[in-house]
Amino acid sequence: MKLRDIHQFCFGTLRGRLVLGVAAVHAVMMTIFIVDVTARQRAVLLDRQVEEATALAQSLSTSSAVWIASADVAGLQELVESQRRYPELLSALITDNRGRILAHTEHDKLGLYLIDLPDQIRETVSTKTPALVDVLVPARLGDRHVGWARVAIGSAKAGGKLAELTRTGALYALAAIAIGSLIAWQVGRRLTRRLYAVQDTIAEVRTGNRTARSRIAGTDEAAAIAAEFNTMLDALDERSAALVRSEARYRLLLRNIRVAVVVHAPDTRVLMSIRLRRNSWG
Repeated sequence: MKLRDIHQFCFGTLRGRLVLGVAAVHAVMMTIFIVDVTARQRAVLLDRQVEEATALAQSLSTSSAVWIASADVAGLQELVESQRRYPELLSALITDNRGRILAHTEHDKLGLYLIDLPDQIRETVSTKTPALVDVLVPARLGDRHVGWARVAIGSAKAGGKLAELTRTGALYALAAIAIGSLIAWQVGRRLTRRLYAVQDTIAEVRTGNRTARSRIAGTDEAAAIAAEFNTMLDALDERSAALVRSEARYRLLLRNIRVAVVVHAPDTRVLMSIRLRRNSWG
């Protein structure tokens, strides 16, 4: 099928426009649905990441408070290293109350200072994006602030879930478009088949079959068009029959008058010529 034929079917036929319209509506609605569901799921997963990072940081701060106060760097490093079991962990560290790093999953950063500590001593989410969630939790020993625990986790798992959700949504969208287009095709086929029946009757009448009529039952628009068309054909047949009868009377009159008659066309062609019969005078 050529591109021109496809364009003609989609935009030049009732069936094609019906299928195209249904497919477009399904595509728009499913796209909006997928975008909305994906956005909601991304927000849920991001909140879950924050909860998991906060829980890790809280656990790390609680476990490290005594060791920070006793300056047990080796024990703090063991605590940090134990956090590697979490699959989404990007980094974990423990600092004193001035921000000096006492333990870190990256050993080359030991002894450095954090410059982005919060102004207030409270649990803080410093970064909250789909790619990174960074949480700081103060380590307290009784009512005394002794340091900070910081955990950063990524979103590889969440990204995989979102990608899977998007793929599934896209498949559902394609299925909905295909099913909707198939239903529209069947509805359009039934609708246009009735209209094509009227068109076939017109073609038969054009070829000279004056007795052809559209046999479409029902109360829809196609049946109404067929009924109106049949009524028009009946009226034309009555007018044609009346014209034939009138012409027959006209010819009979001309043949019975006692004069010769010649009927000319506007271009002087002879349309009818009736000679006077010699014995017509009795």
